[in-house]
Amino acid sequence: MKKAVLFVVLLSVMIPAYTFAQEHGSFVGAVGLGLTSAQGDFASSDFFNAGSGFGMEAELRYYVINGLAIGAMANYVRFGSAASSSVGRISYNFNQLGGLARLNLVNISTGKLFVTGGGGIFTPNQHTYIPDNSTDLKAEKSGTYFTGGLGLASAVRQKVMYELEIKYSVGRDDFKLQNGNVSNVWDFIYAGFKISFASKGKDAPPRY
Repeated sequence: MKKAVLFVVLLSVMIPAYTFAQEHGSFVGAVGLGLTSAQGDFASSDFFNAGSGFGMEAELRYYVINGLAIGAMANYVRFGSAASSSVGRISYNFNQLGGLARLNLVNISTGKLFVTGGGGIFTPNQHTYIPDNSTDLKAEKSGTYFTGGLGLASAVRQKVMYELEIKYSVGRDDFKLQNGNVSNVWDFIYAGFKISFASKGKDAPPRY
């Protein structure tokens, strides 16, 4: 009996454990691209008149328990606009820097449905395109934003994962427009795709 127990212990030490890419102690880095759509006063013709655009995002998460992570995020978003000045075409852009939390909800095949949210600071910028003489007008001070949404991650037991997500971002920062109106609404929807790299998990199987 003792020999059998000793054999099992030695076997468990010699054989690598089957690790879960989103288990406690795992670090996950992610980068992604997506599309944006301005909402509320940000899209209103009485204010910014912003439309659709694109975004880039980066995250670093640490899983404090299985399926629950905290971390940091950095996003860049840009929006076209139907507004124009007497000298050029207007667009808007800004970076978002902040913290995030993420929680896995339910299994979907080999993946997971998850909820994510966070917030931080941003400084909106109005870009006026003029050939060879474009100008930028930044807000006088940084504002705050909060974001939340749902996503789907594939093959969460592997080191490399693919993710789809949709989020709503609520931003507040005073900005004076050229027509004299003042608005502080910088809300938008973001839908994007990310690729994630985990410090734990299985390597993907060979293709051939």
